[in-house]
Amino acid sequence: MPFRSGRSFYIDVADIETLRREFEAKGGKPGAPEIQRYQGKDYRLFFLRECDIMDLHDGYCFCFGQPA
Repeated sequence: MPFRSGRSFYIDVADIETLRREFEAKGGKPGAPEIQRYQGKDYRLFFLRECDIMDLHDGYCFCFGQPA
């Protein structure tokens, strides 16, 4: 069912800065990089909503990150 919200995914990547620039170059609107702690470890990450990169979407939010 399209246009539902509240679902998110974490995707571990090797270089979040390069990935952010790639999304921006293609018209995406990634959030600012930030550091968050999860299970005692720090992660550098950013969020990107599906609706900011696709015309047809289901409201997913993607979190891309790497160990800090």
